[in-house]
Amino acid sequence: MALFGFLMPIFLFAQSTPSDLSRKIIYMSNYKPIPGDVYALNLDFGPAGSSPTTGSSITSYSIVLQPDMTLELPYIGTVHVGNETFADLRKRVIESMKKAVPLQFVSFLLQAPAVFDVFVYGTVSNPGQIQMTSLNRLTDVLASAGLNAAASSTRRVELIRDKKTLTFDLTKYYVFGQEDEDPFLLPGDQVFVPRIKDSVVVSGAVAKPGTYEILPGDTLGTVLKFAGGMLPTALPDQIALQRVNSQNRYTEESVATDRVDTLTLQNGDQINIAGSSTTADRITIEGAVYGSPATSTAPQSVPGSPVRFDIPYHPGITLLDVLDLMGGPTPFAEPEKSYIIRGSTGQRMPVPDLETLWKQRTPARNLILDQGDYIVIPMKRLSVAVVGEVTTPNPDIPYVSGYTVGDYLQAAGGINPQTGDSNAIYFASTLGKLTKVGLGTDVPPGATIVVEKNTFSNMNQFFSNLFLITGWITSLIGVTITVINFVNTYK
Repeated sequence: MALFGFLMPIFLFAQSTPSDLSRKIIYMSNYKPIPGDVYALNLDFGPAGSSPTTGSSITSYSIVLQPDMTLELPYIGTVHVGNETFADLRKRVIESMKKAVPLQFVSFLLQAPAVFDVFVYGTVSNPGQIQMTSLNRLTDVLASAGLNAAASSTRRVELIRDKKTLTFDLTKYYVFGQEDEDPFLLPGDQVFVPRIKDSVVVSGAVAKPGTYEILPGDTLGTVLKFAGGMLPTALPDQIALQRVNSQNRYTEESVATDRVDTLTLQNGDQINIAGSSTTADRITIEGAVYGSPATSTAPQSVPGSPVRFDIPYHPGITLLDVLDLMGGPTPFAEPEKSYIIRGSTGQRMPVPDLETLWKQRTPARNLILDQGDYIVIPMKRLSVAVVGEVTTPNPDIPYVSGYTVGDYLQAAGGINPQTGDSNAIYFASTLGKLTKVGLGTDVPPGATIVVEKNTFSNMNQFFSNLFLITGWITSLIGVTITVINFVNTYK
């Protein structure tokens, strides 16, 4: 059973068609082959090479990259893999194969990535060896290890590789999408998560108030970006900074707007952004919006939970004006379920064409808003349920953009080898409708993945029920015969 657990990630990836996995890494121009990678070599010999039994001219091979970085290929022999990318290796193999054998077509694809252990230690919930693949990133192994929001540093995560220590700032990845701060993993990697050393508290009229870890040299402007920026109700000229002085007491000072990007923060600083106290003249928006205007220069992070903002009201303000201030609906929004609760009447008014309004900006679809109006843009459930014949069914696996059905099945421990059917995987709608999918199918947020029982398991259940019923009937007949014999004896 332990051996099967080790092979399950390979099994899942191998069930994907090679094109699915290759599509997943096509943008990774720097992906380098790793011992344990499984490659698919497909050779098409044309009509002259067709098999008399199957009629197919295609021969397929699964080839594993050995620890000494060699591949054993048909017709060519041993191929040594150097410090080259997968794209370069693929080109070299295809060219060599075409020179060695008359072929109509040849393909060389990554079928399954290498599987290895990464050792994680430090301020994590589950330290130790965690199984990963060469397509997993630093954030993946930390998600498995479990971070402590109040204690685990995400800005000084250390990756020990080849006896060198590299430091990564995952906050820049989470907030700004800087992928170079979230590297792919390699065999032999060790990850150390230190405790938070310095932090500040941000409160008031910001999108995400809370405690934020800081590094030496961080400015107030940097931390405000981490906090999602100021709300439209913020008063930028009323920023208060509380700081511990040499007598270990807090002192307070006002921070002018022109100092925001130059004021260096210190451990223990408390920043409060004052906001407008007017509550009558406002419009409220809640749900799946970004929280700040979209710009072409600054990347926007997508909030993972519904947010709520108050917008100052002025006569003539429209729904599109409010959407522009908030950056519009996020990819997790359900715009067709949006509605407005009118402040003057309390009436709930659906806005089913909100997405069309945002994308096409059609004046005829725009709405004039009143003070007190409450706009709601519902958010999709940002998790995926995996049920049925899997090792560990889970109704609440966190949604990850770009993950396929195979990825979520792996997160649920894989298909149950005794009862599961890899050819009977479905998406289940809220009404119970089943849609067949493959391991390489992309998964939307809120999806439910169902793995059905295989035919052998169903037959076992059928015969088990049949034997149970047969046994019950046999017992009933036996009791009946005994009663009849008893009656006949005493007639």
